[in-house]
Amino acid sequence: MHFGKRRTLLAGLATCSTGYLTYWFLLTPRFPYLQLVSLFIVSPGLLCVWILLSSMLADVCDFDELKTGLRREGMYGAVYAWVYKAGSGLSMTLGGLLIQWIGVNPELGGAQTQESILWMRILYPVIPAACIAFALLLVYLCPLTESRTREVRTMLDARHSKSASEEISVLEVGT
Repeated sequence: MHFGKRRTLLAGLATCSTGYLTYWFLLTPRFPYLQLVSLFIVSPGLLCVWILLSSMLADVCDFDELKTGLRREGMYGAVYAWVYKAGSGLSMTLGGLLIQWIGVNPELGGAQTQESILWMRILYPVIPAACIAFALLLVYLCPLTESRTREVRTMLDARHSKSASEEISVLEVGT
């Protein structure tokens, strides 16, 4: 509550992106457990994403209701789930294509060429960090700030209490 959802998500995404970039330094065969440090940096950021996105989706639904007068949580939830699944499938497909493109030969096992290893070391941290940086930009540009979402919620509550009062008046007149 102190920082707000948007700021917390921005901080989480920045932490996550930074954590992925540390893989360049910490992913080394000489000290394999050092890569766990990167995971400890990335994990809180990912938790922010998974926890806050659902809550922020509710804010989007409130904003949509204020504009349209309709509650469409089901539609927004379905789109959210579809985008998540499509993104997962796309990332797996692109990951496989990138592995082929950089010249990884499955028959060589761990004895890949130096060029392939270099490209894996470059792409493994850079692609997630770049995607997360793009998400950071989208969240930053989102017009639903903490004050705006509170304002929307206040207007909706006023609208709902007015509607409830009118319904009670109609019921009292009818009896």
